[in-house]
Amino acid sequence: MPRNVLVIQHVPWEGPGLIADALAEVGLTLQTRILTGNAALEDVDGNDAPANDAPDNDVDGLPPAANLAGIVVMGGPMKADDVERHPGLAAELQLIRDAVGAGVPVLGICLGHQLIALALGARLHAGATHEIGLAPVIVSRPDLADGGPLAKLGGTSVIHWHTDNADLPPGATLLASTAGCPNQAFRYGSATGFQFHLELDERLLGEWLDEGGMAGDLDGTTAAELLEQFRREQPERRRAALHAFGDFAAHAAARAAGH
Repeated sequence: MPRNVLVIQHVPWEGPGLIADALAEVGLTLQTRILTGNAALEDVDGNDAPANDAPDNDVDGLPPAANLAGIVVMGGPMKADDVERHPGLAAELQLIRDAVGAGVPVLGICLGHQLIALALGARLHAGATHEIGLAPVIVSRPDLADGGPLAKLGGTSVIHWHTDNADLPPGATLLASTAGCPNQAFRYGSATGFQFHLELDERLLGEWLDEGGMAGDLDGTTAAELLEQFRREQPERRRAALHAFGDFAAHAAARAAGH
């Protein structure tokens, strides 16, 4: 049975963070790829992946969904529907459709959240809002009552970093929202999307601000101030994140075990 979880990154500094911790707890290994604009694959060191790494029936170099225990689609600076300038996104959209159709667990973060929504028939609204920095989300009452993936988040602030919003896909269950972004999290079949960045720990956020140069996006605060604010609630945020990603990890582990 498949043991790997495929992690698709779009830039080197937006890695899986706490998602990797949750997957390690259930004994799953990660197969991390950086998907470039022309759908070529690179490993985490930036080297071209050997051509024979890809199965014969792959989608533009991505392994077929049936060969995976789960799929994680990370964030990135591009627009989710810009397949003309970033044709690799079309391969991701197809992989997501295949995975959901086959019941393979899929988790999307920010851009990944939007890609799942688009793959399931939702629309993207470019420049609909401007959410960058720390702020809470409103977790839906059913998710709180049922002990769902965000049930332990409460009023803890999370990192937001987006200007585009995706509609809720038809038939999806809304998990969280904000005033500026009605669809902050949702679930549809085997797929879950989070518009916000619950995967971040202090080290990864520091890489964003340093290596990724994302500090220039901040308005009204500095990188140092944001990191200090982030530290204050990190224990609570980490507990909520491991609960949320543990839900995904449990489903991936069950698939890996053949259940």
